[in-house]
This record gives sequence, C-alpha cells and structure tokens, in this order.
Amino acid sequence: MKHHAYLILGAIGWLLGTAQVSAQTPQTRQNPIRTYLEQLPILPDDNRMAGQFSSHSPHQQNGDAGHFLYRDQHGDAVIFDVEGPGCITSMWGTVLDHNGTFKFYFDGDTIPKYAINIHDFYQGKHPEFPQPYVSYDRRGYYLEDSYAGNCFMPIPFAKSLRIAVEGETNFYHILYERFPYGTEIESFPADTPSPAGRDMIRAAMQRNARATTPQHRQQRPQTTASDNRTRPEGQTTNTELAAWQSVDLLNTTGAGSVRLITIETDTLPELFRNLRLMMIWDDAAAQAPETDGSKKLAYEKTENSRLYNVQAPLGFFFGSPHAVLDLESLPLSIRKTRNGRVRLTCRFVMPYWQNARITLFNKSDRPAGKITARVLTDTTAYPQDETGYFTTVYREGMTVYGNDWIFCETPGTGWFLGAVQSCRLEHYCEGNEHFCTDGNRTPQINGTGTEDYYLGCFWPNKKYNTPFAGCAADVRILSGGDPNKWLVCLPTDYTTAAVYYRFHLDMPIPFYGALDARIQHGSESQIESEYASLAYLYLRRRPAMEETDLLRVANPGNAKAHKYKATGKYRTDNLTAKYEGNYLYTPITDEGNYHTDGTISFLVTIDPENCGVRLRRRADQAIGRQRALVYVDGQYAGVWYDPQRNDILRWYDSEFEIDPDLTQGKETLRIKLVVEGESETCNFTDFEYRVLCHKK
Repeated sequence: MKHHAYLILGAIGWLLGTAQVSAQTPQTRQNPIRTYLEQLPILPDDNRMAGQFSSHSPHQQNGDAGHFLYRDQHGDAVIFDVEGPGCITSMWGTVLDHNGTFKFYFDGDTIPKYAINIHDFYQGKHPEFPQPYVSYDRRGYYLEDSYAGNCFMPIPFAKSLRIAVEGETNFYHILYERFPYGTEIESFPADTPSPAGRDMIRAAMQRNARATTPQHRQQRPQTTASDNRTRPEGQTTNTELAAWQSVDLLNTTGAGSVRLITIETDTLPELFRNLRLMMIWDDAAAQAPETDGSKKLAYEKTENSRLYNVQAPLGFFFGSPHAVLDLESLPLSIRKTRNGRVRLTCRFVMPYWQNARITLFNKSDRPAGKITARVLTDTTAYPQDETGYFTTVYREGMTVYGNDWIFCETPGTGWFLGAVQSCRLEHYCEGNEHFCTDGNRTPQINGTGTEDYYLGCFWPNKKYNTPFAGCAADVRILSGGDPNKWLVCLPTDYTTAAVYYRFHLDMPIPFYGALDARIQHGSESQIESEYASLAYLYLRRRPAMEETDLLRVANPGNAKAHKYKATGKYRTDNLTAKYEGNYLYTPITDEGNYHTDGTISFLVTIDPENCGVRLRRRADQAIGRQRALVYVDGQYAGVWYDPQRNDILRWYDSEFEIDPDLTQGKETLRIKLVVEGESETCNFTDFEYRVLCHKK
C-alpha cells in the first residue's frame, strides 16, 4: 500500500488527523481546531469515498422510518455493513427505542465488541462514547418526545464493521468514509493517532458550550492566541458605507491565506439582507484605480475577469439571513456585543497565490451605518496544485415541481463543506438530501428528511447551536405561536422562514470529478416553497477524474471487445427501472446478467498516468447483499460488497476503488470477480462497468 501524503488523515477521517502534513503547508499550531481548519483546503488525494446508510423509504416518499439493510442470523436489524477499511464519522437517530441495543461487530467478529443500550449510547453512559462526543437533546415540537441523538466519536475499522439493532430501528442515518483495500487503519478504539481527533472534537464542543451560555454572550468576544499571531498582517477597515457603494475589506497581492474575518455592524436585520460579501482569488482583484480615482469591481474592470468565488448576502454567509441572532458553529459565529452591536466571525481558511480581494457591497438605497471589519492573513503559501479555493454557491427562489433543490452542481475536485438553508411555505421538512459525486447516478448521501439532515427532528424545530449543525431560531416562538402545542403544525410555522446550517467538518464530502448536491422539497419534491441556500466548498474546477472506458455487458460487440466472460450459473435479463434521487421519474431500460456463482472477467483501458482507478457498476438492487472478491491482473484487490436492497427503485451505481499500486503505469487492467453469497438464485448483478481514473 502506497503511503499518500495524508495517509493518517485518510485512514481515519479528517477529525482523526494528527499534525502530520506536507512540509509545504503552513505550520500547524497547538490549537486543535485551528490546526484542523488549516488542513481543510488541501484537496482529497487518497481516493476515499463518502457514504451514508439511513432508514429512508425505498419508495422515496414519506415514511422514512423502520427501514434497514437486512436481518442477521440473530434476527437483529442490520443498519450498517461495510467490508474494507473505513471510518464512521457521525451517527444520528430519533424516536429511539429505549429498550433497544446497538451491537458493533468489528473485522468479521461473530460476537459483538460492544452491545450498548441505544438510549445510554446517546446519553454518554458508555465509557468509550462519552460526552461531549455524544448528545441527546430535544430539538423539535411535533412530538412531545422530539429528541435527537447524535454521536461524533469517529469509529474507524480495519477490515469491516457491522452494526445491528436488537429492537426498533425507527429513524437513523450514519455517515462514513471508505478507503481502498490495503489502507492501514487501527480499529476502534484506536489509541494512535485518534487522540488528536478527539482533542479537536472536544475543543469544538466545549468552546460551543461556553459560547452559548448567557454569561459568555454578555462578554466581548476575543480572538485566540493562534488568531492573533498574524495580526501584523491584518487589514482593518472602518467605514460608513453609503447606498450602493462598496468597500474593500482586503486588497492584496502575493501568496498567502485569509485566516480570520471579523465584521462588526449595527443590529439591523436589513443589513444582514442587503449587504453583499464578495471574494475573488487570483484574478483582477488588485488592479490600480481609474484615472478619476474611483475603484471598479473586478468584473467591471475587464471582460476577461472570472466570477467571484464568493458572492452572498452577509447574513446568509454567517448563518442567519433574516434576523440578527446569536449563532455559534465551528467555522462561523454571530455574537451580540455589550455596546449594542453584533460581531460576525469566520474561521474558514482561504488560500490564494497571486492576489485576493474581499469586498463588502451595500446593495440598497439606505446607508449601512458604521462598519468595522478586520481580515487576518498569513503569507505562508499552500501548495497550489494540491489546494482548493474557498467557494460558495448562493441560490434563491421558488422550488420546482419534480426537481430537487440544488445546493451545488459543479465540475471539479474538492470538498463539500456544508450549507445554510432557508425554507418558507408549505411542508418542506419531509425532503431528503441527495448528494451524488463524480457522475454517480445513485445518491451516496441519501437521508430521511430536511430537519434530520440538519441533525434535528420533528419540525418545527427549536433553536439549537452545535459546532456542526444548528437551527438559527425557534420558528414557533419567532412567529408568535404556542410552544406548548404538540401534534400540530400551525399556519405561522410555515410563513416564518426556518433557517438551518450543516457543516460537514465531521466528514467533508470528497469529490474528484463533479459534485451534485441537492435536497428534496416535500417528500417527493412536490411542494411549492420559497427556498434559499448557500453551499460552502473548497473547489478546483479542474476535474481530477476522467472516464476512460465503458463496458456494456449485454452488448455483444462491446462485451467481445472487452473480453467479457462469465462462468458458473447466471442468466441474462432485461430490466426497466429507476434510480433513487433526483432521477426518480426517469425510467431506464438495460440488459445485464444475474450471477449465482462463478467468475466474471473482463479487460478495461486506463490512463497509465493514473493515481488509482474506480470501477462503477450498474446493478439491480432488488438483489441484496451482492458480494464478489476482486482481482486485478491476478492480484487480490479487496471485496466488492453492497448490503442494501430496494425492490422499488432498483437501479444502483455501485463503486469499487482499486489502489494505485495495482494500476499505475498500466494501459489496461484484467479484472476478475469471484462471486460469493448464500442465495441460491442470485448473488451479484452487472449491466455495465464504467472505468474512472484518478488524475493528478
């Protein structure tokens, strides 16, 4: 197994990373939160994949509870099942079975390593899963017992992990990362190097707890020592911004990175809506003023200028678009000060190499009043070819019937960091998130409801602030409704906008060729509501993955060209079916094979300068627990395993990562799959194989 520059981070997830980074990156410091945020701009390079198991309905309608993968030999409901190295980064659940038990089976064990009462698990009563890494909080109104359980303790596994539930499964989702076969990981509880990750999570949780106490809110916020170290290179702006005027908060040339942004304004909600925060990296952002002394925005200066990387309403960028509300997350915070003003803080790191410009634009007919802003920078350069630009995508409007709301749709490579979302009108909170990466037609992230994606439950939601997710305000109280009413949604619950944030800093979602991140409105994207959203990314628009070959199993000429051959017992059949996600209403017809046993072999073409290869197989997921051993040019490459089953929306794009040690320098690969399974009728299906090469 080749050790990539970020093997430790890749092995157990970003939150388990030690301070080991490339010598070209800025020097890390003792603050675990700051160290973690500094490493985020580095693009994914270890071929990890993100995934999620959840209780979502197989019909993709409402009723996202009680669904699971299969029942094991003990009759328990299996809710997580992955073969190969990986790491669970978060577990969420609601309507918990207080008498139920989580059973964790690591690395092929037949006896669970842990058997923990579900209620005790989320309340932190087990020594391996203590607070503040777990929580159990009331976050909704619809049920009187609207409590959500969350766990952010990273759970790495070296060979496999299966989680079964003795009792009721109800609502759940589990986010995880997978890594190529051969990645060296120590299974939970890993003593090394996980303490660094645990320190970061604990620091984030504890800081959040302090920042949300009434005593702390009345104190003037202070920056940390690590923030202050770049103060000599900071730029302070004091202005009274007139109507339709802009001011540069930063305008600099050379290489470096923004480390901290603080903006102090009056507490007027219209400022949050009318002020625009705009950022542009490595473009015409630092040009000289016109001869009359006036400054032009970059896109007005030259028609060759690129778009802004960030252009968002000020309140939206900091997590509260409609009102001046206290908010505390890991990367962003809003705090009212003792002098009756409000301070906005952004801790995202933003690298650049030629120039950088951050502009505040008053997009209204009224003056914005006194504004004080400070931008702290560091001149230590990141490795340009390995780093993404900090980018946001802002969208607003009415939802479109039959189409999921788009957070972000872009080519390129990077990390999806999360989103802030505003929802108003009709019952939007049944919508599931659907995230597809690299052209996959199946959502790798497929959840159970809008409020569940934001780690709450049972809309309308109470206000809650955590490092990774929150609800900016209590809609029922904000609209004047009765907070003591249960089992009812009041008219004012719909007319007052609900605002949520979810930052995937527990597990930034990697993509190498493209990202398509969406969320339903209503249970089938069938309701009309007023939506707005801001997505956060680190992005290089140059894709780091390309398709080099396509094998259609039932096409005689194509199959012959790829030397496709199947042995053992199998049958060929036609299927017309649909994918889960945004293509729910699009039937696709294809022909393929249903294998009971035997082997499958074929030859594929790849780029010899690849950094690893991904196989993508169209499968029929009406067949559950599909499993095959993978060999590449005669060498064992791991297990291709998919435990899920869906008899309704049957198409599924399954993926398998091949380690670059088995692919680099080659123009072709001979793939052999050995079908395994216990079914007497079918254990593996294949209709097509797409071959995708990772690139530098």
